[in-house]
Amino acid sequence: MPKTTLFLGAGASKAFDYPTTREFVDNLREVLAEKEKRVLNSFLKTPDVSDVEHVLQIIDTVIDFDSVPYIKKLFRGQALFSASIEGMSFRWHDFVEICKMLKEKIISELHRQYEFDENKLGKIIECYDGLFDSIYFSVPKSMRAKELERTHVFTTNYDSVIEYYCAKKQIDFTCGFELERFTRRQFWKPELFGEYRGLKLYKLHGSLDWRETNDGRIERVPTEEQVSRATKRYKRNILIYPAQKEYLSEEPFRTLMYYFERVLSAHDTCVIIGFSFRDPYINRIFLEFLRANPKRKLIVVSPTASRNVEENLLQGDKKLKKQIICLDMLFGEEKTFKEIRNTLANLH
Repeated sequence: MPKTTLFLGAGASKAFDYPTTREFVDNLREVLAEKEKRVLNSFLKTPDVSDVEHVLQIIDTVIDFDSVPYIKKLFRGQALFSASIEGMSFRWHDFVEICKMLKEKIISELHRQYEFDENKLGKIIECYDGLFDSIYFSVPKSMRAKELERTHVFTTNYDSVIEYYCAKKQIDFTCGFELERFTRRQFWKPELFGEYRGLKLYKLHGSLDWRETNDGRIERVPTEEQVSRATKRYKRNILIYPAQKEYLSEEPFRTLMYYFERVLSAHDTCVIIGFSFRDPYINRIFLEFLRANPKRKLIVVSPTASRNVEENLLQGDKKLKKQIICLDMLFGEEKTFKEIRNTLANLH
């Protein structure tokens, strides 16, 4: 059986009624004021901006620009800037304030819409039992638990589905955080990925329960609670926006991407669930993985797998197409697990 790793995108959590990125935006609009909605729509119409993660990067750029003293004095003091957005006119100061409020509501909605729901745990266990049974079909059932604890799982999802699955199934795992003995708080320790003997979960875009403390440490908090303005311990949530280039030099993303590239290259096959290939850096790593060895395979599972691979990953490059197997199927169904199992068996 080929040595296989697992990559989870938003479609992997869709099976548990978590929204896709596009559905998230539709839900978000319902809580926005009219001006916020028009600014959001304007951002989403910008070329190469496909979802709310890109919007967050644009907002951060606006806020950073406004923080420059000269800009603040020029645009706010003399009110030389105005813009027409979606039929409404904005002065610079008003525009910046709307962007700040829009960002606050986006972060709030991320927590609300992706917060873990105990009622979903039964379905989660059923689905991931089916998936791992499909991947390790050739391993005797008595040995699958041990095999599972050697698995590397990569995800761009912010939710805690895999963490709760592992906890319920009593699977030892790490996502790169170590419990501090005296404070009983969990802090980022990237060396764990090289030391830990258990399932390794790499959350490439951050997580709802990761925070940056005011002294620059990265902490995993026990509950998925929003960091409010009144919280003094934390500086920000650790969420990454795919349009943001500089994140590759920051922790924890630098280590996570390093391990993604390194671990992927040590495998023959990667099963990709529900990923639309809209992150250019991740796409580059997948393409380099394939180019390095013509025997390597990607198995892509999603109702729109073929289109996503063609339009977003390959972008007209036909040379690697034979190394990619697209299963245009919905994750979470028995027939999908059976097809994954058959596909891996044929690669044996």
